[in-house]
Amino acid sequence: MAHRLQLFRVRFFGWSGTVLEVEISARDAIEAVRMAREAKWPPTAVAFRLIDTDGREVFEQPKADRM
Repeated sequence: MAHRLQLFRVRFFGWSGTVLEVEISARDAIEAVRMAREAKWPPTAVAFRLIDTDGREVFEQPKADRM
């Protein structure tokens, strides 16, 4: 059974309150979390939040937890 891709938004938060939002397509939230963790973060980013198609927060992670 083929999984349909879902659209997720990844919001990267910076120290100064800046936000950069990018969209990613993934089969499910687990894959989207993995993709966001492995993505090249903006240099000033300190955390990211994963938002699903319905606008709900799926996952959040501070940069310190990436290590």
